[in-house]
Amino acid sequence: MPEWELFDPDEERNAGIPAIARAIQEKVTKHYKPAPNLLVYVNFLLFDRLNFSISEMQSLVDMCRDHFPSTWLLWGQDVAQIWPRQFKVRNKGGAKSD
Repeated sequence: MPEWELFDPDEERNAGIPAIARAIQEKVTKHYKPAPNLLVYVNFLLFDRLNFSISEMQSLVDMCRDHFPSTWLLWGQDVAQIWPRQFKVRNKGGAKSD
């Protein structure tokens, strides 16, 4: 009989920002010349769209500011630019600013 593991969606969601931060930090440490635009694929199975507000991502913006001309997150059908402008684009609609 398989073991059951409890699933906490809030815990999964809260783990998202640190996981994205680790991916960005890995790219920051490479010191690319010239600095590229950064696209981060966010592969969380829990959500089919970006469930973080742009304001929740401020720590990510701070990491990117001096290293990349622009930083984008691709998550399911959503695209979010977090640096230099902050906005989300959803596949089923126009741009949504936070």
